[in-house]
Amino acid sequence: HTANYTTKQYTLNLNVTGNFELQSGSTISVDGRGYANTSGTGEGGDSDYDGGSGAGHGGKGGAAGAANISGGTNYDSYSDPVELGSGGGNGKYASSYAFRYGGAGGGAVILNVGGTLTLNGLITANGNNGDSGISHTSYGGAGGGAGGSINLTAGTLTGTGSLTSTGGSGGSDTDGGADPGGGGAGGRVALKVSTNNTFTGGYDVSAGTGGVATAYSGATGTVYQKNPAQTDFNLYLYSTIVPGAETPITGTPITIDTFTVTNAKPVFDSGSTLTVDNLFTITGTNSLMFTNGTFYPQVSLTGTNTVNFSTANFNNTFSLIDGTNTLTYGYFTLPAQNLVIPTGTTLIQNSSSTSIINGNLTLHPGAKLTHTANYTTKQYTLNLNVTG
Repeated sequence: HTANYTTKQYTLNLNVTGNFELQSGSTISVDGRGYANTSGTGEGGDSDYDGGSGAGHGGKGGAAGAANISGGTNYDSYSDPVELGSGGGNGKYASSYAFRYGGAGGGAVILNVGGTLTLNGLITANGNNGDSGISHTSYGGAGGGAGGSINLTAGTLTGTGSLTSTGGSGGSDTDGGADPGGGGAGGRVALKVSTNNTFTGGYDVSAGTGGVATAYSGATGTVYQKNPAQTDFNLYLYSTIVPGAETPITGTPITIDTFTVTNAKPVFDSGSTLTVDNLFTITGTNSLMFTNGTFYPQVSLTGTNTVNFSTANFNNTFSLIDGTNTLTYGYFTLPAQNLVIPTGTTLIQNSSSTSIINGNLTLHPGAKLTHTANYTTKQYTLNLNVTG
């Protein structure tokens, strides 16, 4: 579709009553056709003397440079996304210099197919990269644009193609100064299938990299999938890079069938209740924050993870695989199982409530149990009931 500028005017919106085949080697691309620089609901922030921040959409944009200008906000529905990706913030300038421009956001693809959607090609709605700076004394890097929307509804979905809505990278400060641009957030992808889903292709809603370090990268976007006869839905947060910003998940209560987190920082609403019914996988480098959780499937943490919750009920096995894990919790309940705290893992109790382990507890060398430090009143203790 035609590139947008400061307002939403153009999307690719097709209603096909029959079948739609996107063959291998063919492409639907709306890369960089969302909001222009410093435009949109999640626009990145401009800077007079530093880098511009990344734009938000599926998550928040990455912060920018020495001034730590906040990235753009998240917006839009993860289940029915229709919005354009926002534009990144402009980089540092002075009265005698021009802007370094933020990257444009990705556009929006909305397809409604009454029959079979055969997807063997590519659908892309990626944000553009921000301009790199020239010198930290004159130009800082600009912010990356956010990924846009890919919203597919079909009777039958099949194929081995790819759907990508990634954030643009923040511009670097090319002489090694402290004014990089922030990375744009990944966008939103949704697939809703009413009859049969045999699609085995890939998704990518990666954050855009920051101009100099992970701390300035954007947030991972969202992939929503609802299959035939599925009461709830699957949610995938997948990024090829470690994000620097959060992916807020709004609404309460939220019940997810399959929840997969790979390099993401999902944050659920304060006071919300999260239930996972079928499968929960967390790998890579992640930060997960929720208030109340109930997990029916087996839960395994691998990689480098920071998890913060008030209450959690694990109805199947809970495993901490060797890695670097930090869990801050109010209290939790485990079923009949033994819990092993591996090397490099720390559990921090943030209450005085009793956690119950219906089995044995083993700490490996280098593992740690502790509680939050108290101040003038008693609030925190390490309180465990181990039945084995």
